[in-house]
Amino acid sequence: MEDYIQFTSNLKDFKQDQKIVLTSKTSDLDVLKYYLSIQGPINKEVTLLLEKAIDVKKLEKENQDLFTLNEDDFLKELNSKKFKKKINEILEDYKKDQKKALYNSCKVYLLEKYFSKKEIFPSMHKM
Repeated sequence: MEDYIQFTSNLKDFKQDQKIVLTSKTSDLDVLKYYLSIQGPINKEVTLLLEKAIDVKKLEKENQDLFTLNEDDFLKELNSKKFKKKINEILEDYKKDQKKALYNSCKVYLLEKYFSKKEIFPSMHKM
């Protein structure tokens, strides 16, 4: 039996099938490249789904002041009660369990936007 890693998505708007067969010649770098090759499209799909779930234009507009802050102040603000209140207002129509997941997604979305604008790569797939 061969060892392998496989990712398959067969959705209407997101089809992907990638596989890497692991042999004695497969290096850690080969596996890393494989994971990065699937992480990018998956994260892009997650972002697209988030954009369908919430009004990201409103999210960005309500938080545009964050993008002018230095890194330390940005991170402090992202963890502040003021920020949480602002995001919870945007998510007021969602159930409690959905709010928590969407709240964290909003934080990550803004975090990636902020650092990408500064050409700092917040995650491996952004490289």
